[in-house]
Amino acid sequence: MENEFDYYIILPSNLDEVPLLSKDYSTNEGDIDFLYKIKKAPENHIAYLRFSESFQLQNLDTDYVDLDSVSVFSDRIKKELERHMPFNGFNLVQTIIKNDKDEEVKGFWIANIY
Repeated sequence: MENEFDYYIILPSNLDEVPLLSKDYSTNEGDIDFLYKIKKAPENHIAYLRFSESFQLQNLDTDYVDLDSVSVFSDRIKKELERHMPFNGFNLVQTIIKNDKDEEVKGFWIANIY
């Protein structure tokens, strides 16, 4: 990172055909259904996501990743949001993303708007 105002974003070239992230179906934990039902996530809930098979990443040095119109962002952006919270109908859900080697990448959050 060049300076504190540089943010790195990963977006697919064709969102409809190649989603970058999806629910991690290898675990029964970390359901993300609350995102599509427009309801508040359970307290202390952790969401588990996985990069699509077509997307391989060696080092996740990014601040924002798109999950089917849901915002997934880094600790850096979370800290900025927390400076302005609380917002009505908005909370942050800790998120763990598995890469193509099945390694867990932590330090990400989902914006849960309900």
